[in-house]
Amino acid sequence: MIWCLENRADADQPDNLSERRALLERALNAGMATEQVCQRLQVIAAQDEDWNELSRITGFGGDPALREEAALLEKAGQLGRAQQKYTEVCARVGSRMPLINFWWRTGREDEAEAALRQHILAGNRHSLLDLAKHLRQRGRSLEADRLRRSGLEPDGSTSTWTPPPVLR
Repeated sequence: MIWCLENRADADQPDNLSERRALLERALNAGMATEQVCQRLQVIAAQDEDWNELSRITGFGGDPALREEAALLEKAGQLGRAQQKYTEVCARVGSRMPLINFWWRTGREDEAEAALRQHILAGNRHSLLDLAKHLRQRGRSLEADRLRRSGLEPDGSTSTWTPPPVLR
């Protein structure tokens, strides 16, 4: 079992792949659905582009396996399926941040920005720093500075208010 999980360079050789998969499947079916066993089987399924098998294995692993499945689908370019899995992750953890981060990584910045603005309006102040960071990365430094200093207007737009100068 250690060979299957730890010695990846040797275990990932094509000659050893079927043997490793069989050992891991036996462990999974015997109820040894540890995070590492699920993760290694998920990687094998993704390498084989066997998306149904990937979903089946995820069922054994809980939340960490669901996050891993979403990441593997994203890495493989299966963006529609990845978004669906990130949506499931969001439902389980009670936060839209996994999906928002997915949108940023895949170039859907407008959706991510709108969702972060909704987070901020809902009272999640941590999202304010995330939004400012992303605005700065998009070349909108002045807006990022205004956002950090003054926050959002009730309609979700960046506040244009500036504090008056300090009189001495």
